[in-house]
Amino acid sequence: MISTPVMNYLMEIAVISFIIPVALLLICRMWTRKNMMPALIGAAIFLACQIVSIIPNTLLHGVNGPIYSLHSTRFTDWLYIGLMSAILQQLGRYLAFRYFTAKYPERATAAYYGIGHGGVECMLVVGVTYLSDYMNALMLNQGTFQKLGEEKYQSVITALQSLTAKGLILDGLSQLLFLIAQIGLSILVFQAVRNDRLRVRLLCLAVFFHTIAYFPQGLYQQGVISHAVSFVFQILITLFLMIPALDIYKKMGEREKLLAEEEKKRTAKEDAKKWAIASKRLNVLSAEKEEEKNDTKK
Repeated sequence: MISTPVMNYLMEIAVISFIIPVALLLICRMWTRKNMMPALIGAAIFLACQIVSIIPNTLLHGVNGPIYSLHSTRFTDWLYIGLMSAILQQLGRYLAFRYFTAKYPERATAAYYGIGHGGVECMLVVGVTYLSDYMNALMLNQGTFQKLGEEKYQSVITALQSLTAKGLILDGLSQLLFLIAQIGLSILVFQAVRNDRLRVRLLCLAVFFHTIAYFPQGLYQQGVISHAVSFVFQILITLFLMIPALDIYKKMGEREKLLAEEEKKRTAKEDAKKWAIASKRLNVLSAEKEEEKNDTKK
């Protein structure tokens, strides 16, 4: 039997995992007033990365793959997962910002992309998974799960029985940190596309932070640290990522404001020049009409 509190948390956290990304997207829309298309592109790129990752996972991490023969611990598995995910997703971000979002040059594009990318990840990893666990737990409590074949689903039953309210909350909060981190990573890669001098450094920094974000979970799975300590490490990693990301985002805003002011001044000068030309032509026309009147009188 799965306890009622665990089932309640499964449903509540699943629903929240769908609400938070949508709420963030709406808040970002109200704050920036920019096009939300980059969010859809971010979601699409995340899904594309998951599909593309099947190929290297099969070749390298399959039963006969070189990585499979080396991994003796869950920590090594998480290291591979983190590194492969980091490389593919940063590559996807880079291509998206360089080609698919080129007509959205504002800094808000990075925020929208991160919300779309991390939002769909949150919905799938937590929302869909927890809803599936809730349905399985409901069937188990009603006694209909065994009818599907208890031997086949014994691993699922064991996993459900190991769920705790504390673990579910920490997993949900961890995914929220991943969502925040995805926004930070998007800012780094967005700036990398715009700044040739810092491009390699920012891309490497994004891959590094994305990779180590999986380390706490790997240490927890290996039994080296507790779930709570793993969550604390994840907070620190996210914090160290967001400090430079927010600084870059702030400087991008200052630059955009400066460019907008320069564009406003340039437009004002052009308008003044046009008005001066128009006024001169008007004076010439007025003078010509005056001469015509004088000629007529004579």
